[in-house]
Amino acid sequence: GVNSPKFFEGKKLTVTVNGYERCPKARAECIAIYGTRCYVCGMSFEHTYGSFAKDFIHVHHIEPLNTIGEEYEVDPKEDLRPVCPNCH
Repeated sequence: GVNSPKFFEGKKLTVTVNGYERCPKARAECIAIYGTRCYVCGMSFEHTYGSFAKDFIHVHHIEPLNTIGEEYEVDPKEDLRPVCPNCH
C-alpha cells in the first residue's frame, strides 16, 4: 500500500580495520599440547560431528592481541588455549 515501509541496502561503505597476524606453527603447537577439545567446556568437534571435524577448533590468545598492540614472541603453552566458537 501507500504507507508500506521501504528498505534499502547495498550502499557502498569503506571500512578500515586492524588485523593481527597469527602464526600457524604456534596454533599447531598449542593443539599438540592441549588437543582439540575446548579448554572451557570440553566440547570435541570430532566426537560431536565425526572425523571430518577433528581439527576444527579456535585457538584463543589468553591476552588478546589487540591489547598487546605490538608483535611479540608467543608461547603456545602459556599464551594459547584451544576454545570452541561458542566459548570463544
